[in-house]
Amino acid sequence: MVGRFNLQSCRSRNSLATGPNRRPVFDTPAVIALRDGIRTGAGPEALHEEVCAVVDHLKAAGWPLERVIVAVKRIAADAGLRPTRLVLSATATLGSSDALLVRIVQWSIERYSDAQMTSV
Repeated sequence: MVGRFNLQSCRSRNSLATGPNRRPVFDTPAVIALRDGIRTGAGPEALHEEVCAVVDHLKAAGWPLERVIVAVKRIAADAGLRPTRLVLSATATLGSSDALLVRIVQWSIERYSDAQMTSV
């Protein structure tokens, strides 16, 4: 236990669940497709569609934007896409992996915001 958080439960892949049946988010078809797309090097159009599907799923389950971003970054990490230190610099030229991760987060924010705009 660290503070109020149990690190073991935070590390569990099944700790993030949605809806009344508490199905783990990491086992949903949208998440599996995104993770597989990142792993296999799918093109930007396919990845964009997969990111949008995950964001739509999580938003429909009532997730706030900040948790959606954390979940999408976790899915990317599970697929082997991890940021380097360069992603923390505003002036650094990003490599392809960092650029892809930034693009995935950007798509997530845009999709979440677009879905919010259309429901208003």
